[in-house]
Amino acid sequence: MNQIRHRLWKYLFADSFGIHHTLLSCGGCREQTEGCRVSYQVVVTFDLVDASSEQYRCVRGELSSMGLYGIVIGSNDQTIDLPHNTFQGDMYGSSSGEIRNSIRSRMVEAFRRCGVTGPIFVTVGGDDWTWGTTRV
Repeated sequence: MNQIRHRLWKYLFADSFGIHHTLLSCGGCREQTEGCRVSYQVVVTFDLVDASSEQYRCVRGELSSMGLYGIVIGSNDQTIDLPHNTFQGDMYGSSSGEIRNSIRSRMVEAFRRCGVTGPIFVTVGGDDWTWGTTRV
């Protein structure tokens, strides 16, 4: 968990420290950024039809390799678990549509590799994105 927290912290806060030369996400793919100047928050949720535990693990691993995680780091480095089958991450790119299409396509391929089917919902927030959480 600490490794995921550290990696997520790098993605969430690298831009605020001006570390554009580190590995960041650009259009949904990890590569060095040059020319990608806008940070977008990506949130993905999905259902898997008749999937096994191993297939769920496969999908989670695929999403992690895309920079999407089932947690967010809140204020004071507090780790907040997202609802089951909801993942998020920061991506850098030229438009929200570009990132949405890239993530959606990559998720379709990930589902195929993991042998699962089901609906996928991708949202991309632009320059004024925010998030909040409540536990009831």
